[in-house]
Order: sequence, then C-alpha cells, then structure tokens
Amino acid sequence: MRLHIAATVIVLMLGFWFTLERLEWLFVFSAIFLVMTMEMLNTALERVVDLFTRQYHPLAKLAKNAAAGAALLAAVYAIIVGLLIFLPKFLAKFP
Repeated sequence: MRLHIAATVIVLMLGFWFTLERLEWLFVFSAIFLVMTMEMLNTALERVVDLFTRQYHPLAKLAKNAAAGAALLAAVYAIIVGLLIFLPKFLAKFP
C-alpha cells in the first residue's frame, strides 16, 4: 500500500504541475480510488481465506487469484488513464 500512496502523491503533484482540467481530475481520482479500493478488497479477501484455512484448497486459490486479477485490472486502468492524460502534456512541455 505504501507504493500506491507514493504513486498517488506523485500523480497528484503532476496533476497540479500540468494544471489538469476538471474532467481529467475526475478520471485521475477515479483511477486512484479504484486501485486503492481493489487493493483493500484483495487484501481483505486474502486475509479471510487465510483465516478460514491455511491448507491448500483449489477454491481458495481461485478466490485469491480472482481478487488479485481484479486489482491488476484496476492498476492497468490507472496506467492507461495516466498515459492518456499525462503523456500528451509531458510531450508538449518537453518536445
């Protein structure tokens, strides 16, 4: 989670530096909140599964993999949003 918080701080600073528009801020904040939410749900599900059983079970593996996959999809979404918003601004500022 520390990495996510550090990335959030960097993205917010870049947003202020590039003076994002309202709609851009909306997408940035939606990506941030989506990633944070999915990571928290992933962690919670993993802890609950571990609390229930420490032994290997295929259904437990499926549940953990599904939650991790959802968190990964959220991270990919955030990267795409970041690239679509920040890359053109970065290239315009530093040709």
